[in-house]
Amino acid sequence: MQRFLGLLTIVISTLAIIGCQGPGGPAGPAGPQGVQGLIGPEGPRGLTGPQGVQGPKGEAAASWTRLLATPKDLRDSVVYLEGSASAGTSQGSGVVLGPQEILTAYHVVRGLQGVNASVKGVGLVFATIQGYDQPRDVALLRVSGQIPTNSVANFPLVNIGEGIGVSGTQVIAVAYLPSNSKTTPVVTFGTVQIVWNIVPGDYSTLQVQLPAAPGMSGGGIFNANGELIGIL
Repeated sequence: MQRFLGLLTIVISTLAIIGCQGPGGPAGPAGPQGVQGLIGPEGPRGLTGPQGVQGPKGEAAASWTRLLATPKDLRDSVVYLEGSASAGTSQGSGVVLGPQEILTAYHVVRGLQGVNASVKGVGLVFATIQGYDQPRDVALLRVSGQIPTNSVANFPLVNIGEGIGVSGTQVIAVAYLPSNSKTTPVVTFGTVQIVWNIVPGDYSTLQVQLPAAPGMSGGGIFNANGELIGIL
């Protein structure tokens, strides 16, 4: 009995000690971060995936041979222009639109009453300024005689707004380079870079990237269908 009472006294004393224990203290600060382990070796390379489906065949590059060969060579529809004024001599090119009509750049004939046009198979013919549009930089000339049929253009005038002059369109420029020849025009190749409207909703302007030089102004810019889409 005494032993039992002794054990009971110890248990009670222990419970009394536990019951009197105070609240826990605050957590201590975190220890320093451990050193990063070494990077493991690179895993093996995965298998190559299957080849994708082949895309559709692209369009063939434009062929200009048919546009620069007889019986209807575009070069025959471009004439050399030369005029004189008090400011000096003006040289350029023009595109024959009809038996008596030549289209050129306005800045080629600015300040002139007329110009001499060198027409293949005829020689020099005098052309007067029928009308012009300075903002668009185009002028219409009228010759006193008749231009031979083989030099009269059979291409339509293209409205750029119809999408013919979209960016990336392949084009050629046909014009005279006076420092090189006044009897044979040169042909240069390029693409349309930008199409934009100077006046929204009005006419469009093309920016083309192709070799050009002073004196080629007024020459024609044609697409792969032989359609006139602009004037240099």
